[in-house]
Amino acid sequence: MKKKDVANTIIIDDEGRFLIIKRTKTAPTHPLHWDLPGGHIEDGEEPEEAAKREAFEETGLKVSDLKAKNVPDSFRHFFTTKNYSGKIEFKENPESGVIEHNDYKWVTLKQYEKMHDLSIKPEEIKKAMEKMTLKEQYEAMLRANAEQLLMEGRKENVQKKYAALDNYSEDSVMRLLDADEENNVKIRMTLTAPNCPMADDIIRDVREKVEAIEGVNEVDLKLTFDPPWDESNLTDEARLELGLM
Repeated sequence: MKKKDVANTIIIDDEGRFLIIKRTKTAPTHPLHWDLPGGHIEDGEEPEEAAKREAFEETGLKVSDLKAKNVPDSFRHFFTTKNYSGKIEFKENPESGVIEHNDYKWVTLKQYEKMHDLSIKPEEIKKAMEKMTLKEQYEAMLRANAEQLLMEGRKENVQKKYAALDNYSEDSVMRLLDADEENNVKIRMTLTAPNCPMADDIIRDVREKVEAIEGVNEVDLKLTFDPPWDESNLTDEARLELGLM
């Protein structure tokens, strides 16, 4: 018997992570599994309409500007979007009358690949996200690598207080300025301190990882400290660690 087609939405936040939701133990299918927002396409319903409806019913988020991502040999219709509004909340399914989800996470693809109890294979989501434009791929990779590179730098640093100070918002660490028609990539990045002991290693790793992307021609990477970092960049946790609150 052929599986009924399903529409799923990959909702992406400003840090390049996507939203996954966890099914309850009483969910009619895949209980206690992590899933993307989505569900069956009703008769006479277009896949995009179903994706929007399911996203709202399951998460309370209104999504728009959906981009269709075809994954060969899949009964799922994937869509990606960075445009969403509302607050995540779980309500009773209008058909089953039960709350089918009770938890959520924003994850990177690397984090998702390491998880267990998944309703959708990582390979399918990876293929859907590979259908992103070249510039979107650059941005997603830079976001994923920025956190990893800085975390590796923290491990090799010496003091706990330095780790607390090495706090950042991704947008202040790295920005893709341009990817032209010849796939020449321009990047500007910064560090939380000009004398960061890992500066050379981080810059080299970023350059190497971007150059490793298929199709990239030349990488123009420069370090900048304008605007300068100041105490306002600290999270409450870092402020508490340093005795500033």
